[in-house]
Amino acid sequence: METSAPTHSATRRAAPPARLILRADGNSRIGLGHVMRLLALAEILRPVFAEQIFLIREPGPALAEQLRAAGLQVRELPGQPLPEEAAWLVRQELRPTDVLVLDGYDFRYDYQNTVRGAVARLVYLDDLHAFPLAADLILNPAGA
Repeated sequence: METSAPTHSATRRAAPPARLILRADGNSRIGLGHVMRLLALAEILRPVFAEQIFLIREPGPALAEQLRAAGLQVRELPGQPLPEEAAWLVRQELRPTDVLVLDGYDFRYDYQNTVRGAVARLVYLDDLHAFPLAADLILNPAGA
């Protein structure tokens, strides 16, 4: 009687599903447009990413509730300079299967370069074209 050895694919663990990680440089007091653009993008991408996480500083109760009502997990980031935040995200939050979307004028090359190696894809929303970028995909929401 022959027995077959398990195939390589049978012994391999399934990779965790990709998560959509959204990071806007804004909150309910300043930069709300960045937050709303990412909220719209999350809605469009809902069929592709079952798990969507919004990273934000000081969102305020009403904005946090609005994001949760849209089906997003909300994680409030500790207040720290952006270079330290990028390193913290790499250590504490990001996974190699994640797609990270950044929207904000202060997520410059160094920030992008720090997080780029920790995720599967890095997307940056940019309507200024003011500095070099490390993103895999650049979206211009201004349409120019």
